[in-house]
Amino acid sequence: MKTTIGERLKSFRASLGLSTEEIAKITGGNQSAFSKNENDKTKPSADTLIALYEKFQLDPLWLLTGEKRNSQIENPNSLQIAKLADKLSEESRLRILEQIKREVMLEEILRDQQAKKAASD
Repeated sequence: MKTTIGERLKSFRASLGLSTEEIAKITGGNQSAFSKNENDKTKPSADTLIALYEKFQLDPLWLLTGEKRNSQIENPNSLQIAKLADKLSEESRLRILEQIKREVMLEEILRDQQAKKAASD
């Protein structure tokens, strides 16, 4: 059975552990409009779709149609990092982003070295 836009929106919000008031505040909307979206009384506005994508990388295609492009953050720890980072200044977010990029690069180098070592053994 295909889910509705409201059901997908509610499921996504619940997966973040946020209330309608909290997600509305994060996305710059209001709780009443968000509730109407979740209850399929209205469809999300373009501004809401953009804010959900910018704040949570929520794929508008998935939200509107149910078709998945795998662009949602699914790991709970990654979601928690994103929620916490949203509370920081832009300068702090950029600094942390650079730290994460360096960490990813180091892990990729280590994986490559381990794979080469395993291949040579």
